[in-house]
Amino acid sequence: MKWIEPKSDRTRTVLLAAMATVGAWFGFPNHLLHLPWLVLLLPLALFMAAEIPGSGKSVFLRGLLIGTAAHTAALYWIVIPVSFHGGIPLPLALPCPVLLGCYLGLFSGMFTLCCRWVLQSLPTWSSALAAGLIWYFTELFQNMIPVGFPWLVLPSALTFTPWAIQGAGIIGTNALSGLLAVTAVLLGQALRKPLFLIPAAAICMGLFLFGTRALESASRPESSFSVALVQGNIDQDQKWDEAFQDFTVTKYLTLTDQALEASPEVIIWPETAMPFYFQDMADQSLRIREYVRQHGFLLLTGTPGYTFTSFDPPEYVIHNRLISLAPNGSMDFYDKERLVPFGEYVPLGRFIPFIGKLTQGDLDFSPGRNAAPLIHGSARMGGLICFEAIFPSLGVERVKKGANVLVNVSNDAWFGRSSALLQHLALASLRAVETNRFLIRATNTGISAIIDNSGRILRQTSSFQDAVLVHQDVGLVEKPSIFARVSRPLPFILLALATALACWGWLRTKQAVGRHSSAG
Repeated sequence: MKWIEPKSDRTRTVLLAAMATVGAWFGFPNHLLHLPWLVLLLPLALFMAAEIPGSGKSVFLRGLLIGTAAHTAALYWIVIPVSFHGGIPLPLALPCPVLLGCYLGLFSGMFTLCCRWVLQSLPTWSSALAAGLIWYFTELFQNMIPVGFPWLVLPSALTFTPWAIQGAGIIGTNALSGLLAVTAVLLGQALRKPLFLIPAAAICMGLFLFGTRALESASRPESSFSVALVQGNIDQDQKWDEAFQDFTVTKYLTLTDQALEASPEVIIWPETAMPFYFQDMADQSLRIREYVRQHGFLLLTGTPGYTFTSFDPPEYVIHNRLISLAPNGSMDFYDKERLVPFGEYVPLGRFIPFIGKLTQGDLDFSPGRNAAPLIHGSARMGGLICFEAIFPSLGVERVKKGANVLVNVSNDAWFGRSSALLQHLALASLRAVETNRFLIRATNTGISAIIDNSGRILRQTSSFQDAVLVHQDVGLVEKPSIFARVSRPLPFILLALATALACWGWLRTKQAVGRHSSAG
């Protein structure tokens, strides 16, 4: 194949792939050894790959290879939901992390290809800025497309170092990710020209000074309310088995008895904690309604729900639903609007009927359309179900709809005891910073947590244990973050900057060609 590189270039590519893989594995949260700043090796390796000689095709494929290796390493846990819970034989499930890594590697390939143009068209001092803008738009695009999976964003590696992520409250996670990519490229350029250490150090010092100041002056809640999170720890193999429905209800009510000793105003059960249609007046539903009436608290719980689209003939769609049930029997709900591809629905399913869901359960969900908060007194709770917590736009949308606190319910039993538990928690913490809102996270098997509006984890549970977590002072913050105000115009501002750099690069290239022609 023509794009195959000389041996020395192949060796460089392999070394860069190893570098990116080390950065992704140790940089993103994991149970083995978490070294967050190593995540900068990922964008640095992809940028350095653009410097290796070769055609545009070979540059793209080089970035694809490096990105595939890095993403596969950090997303190894995809095997667990596909095989152990999805019923796919392990030999067939093992390639799934590679397939997902290859899909995400396409964005890495585009990044590397664009960086090649940057290196050919712009001076060295501006190439880092251009690379950061490219990184920003590749991440933003993943957020926008229906099958996007922006799970491995650079700031999520730094979440457990709160000062490092405070910039997300100003420019958002994706732009902060671009700034980190700028830093990575500058550090790489400093290996040849130490002068580039100055802007790299300035960015790091700026993040530190701003972050520590932001933590000290974080918006104080105008009021607060008490909440209890119930972690049922229901085995995934039992969850959708009708024979275990009574057991599930009994277990949640027993754990809720413990929570009631602290007299919380709101008690939250996880995503699809009740694996039946709660809106029907079946025995289990009536039992829970009576329990809530007797004890006088507001219950939030996940459950499947349905909405009729036609009554003659009867037709309906199914939703992944978060309901609020008051002691007087009144109910409100939020239906999940961003569904998991191949987990809750099959993209283009009518055109590819031979491909099914890769997870348990017979339900094919439809997206909801109502992002209004669930209200209890002065608390206006914006719902985020499961992996909706990885999308910045959804958190901001909840705030614009009036939410003064975010509630993320999830069932992370799918992931087993893998790194995904920590990675998902880290992503949820970013939503708290971006929106300047406390975030309450209730999960089936952990990690459940109370996160303040600076992204600091105030309390959390252990994973795969029955647990009740009570917090008496969950803050209600009314002030929107700067990012919540500028999230819509920000991409256009950065697009204008990117366009200006592109035009400048085009003019420089044209002038260089003209000078070369004149000299000839």
